[in-house]
Amino acid sequence: MKIKKIEEKETITKFTIKGTNVQFVNAIRRAIMNSVPVLAISSITIYDNTSIFFDELMASRLGLLPLKTNKTYKIGDKVTLSLEAEGPGDVFSGEINCHDPSVEVFQKEIPLFKLSEGQKIKVEMHAEVKTGKTHSKWQAGIAAYSQIPIINAKATDLNKIKEKTPNAVIELKNGTALIDPYECSAHAIAEKTNGKLTYDETQFLFYIETHGSTNNREILERATLALEDKCKEFKEALKKAK
Repeated sequence: MKIKKIEEKETITKFTIKGTNVQFVNAIRRAIMNSVPVLAISSITIYDNTSIFFDELMASRLGLLPLKTNKTYKIGDKVTLSLEAEGPGDVFSGEINCHDPSVEVFQKEIPLFKLSEGQKIKVEMHAEVKTGKTHSKWQAGIAAYSQIPIINAKATDLNKIKEKTPNAVIELKNGTALIDPYECSAHAIAEKTNGKLTYDETQFLFYIETHGSTNNREILERATLALEDKCKEFKEALKKAK
């Protein structure tokens, strides 16, 4: 199996996996979505709310905020956060305080509420570590994969495509181009170059986008550890099976 990083931004990572099958990459995808522990707000106590926002709307907005920590928390661990503000003015996510200084809201500029003169809010929140199986707010990120489209055509035609849309071509060699299906239409490129479009069932492009609770490399590492633990659990259960 070979892995090659194609792109890495602040929250997005793309890489190719060669020499595997769809069952394996789908298992990785499911582990990322469902089995990586993440810290998210689980309960909210509203002590004061004289704004125009209903308590339920306020709780919904606060509950979906992405939380980031530099500590390794285990499933079930909890931290407490608080928010207190008075109008007039806008309330942003960066105004939330956490009793553990290692925990913070990932994006500080998220607009939460608009308060008029004399309006107040006072809220206490409890964040807990769980996984995406419980609720989507505990998903570490979004993961997707695709078989890599392969186009065989004249090298000169493929070079022109790479010059015009460099992000669309993952790899170009000897008249064969690997195409990024998230950046362009492989069918359109095949038509422009009069090339032949095929797929290799052992090559995949994998895409991860985190909402900021942890970085993509750590998400992958935790997902693979979760898969390993499940395999060990299945092996032990298999030994006990009659």
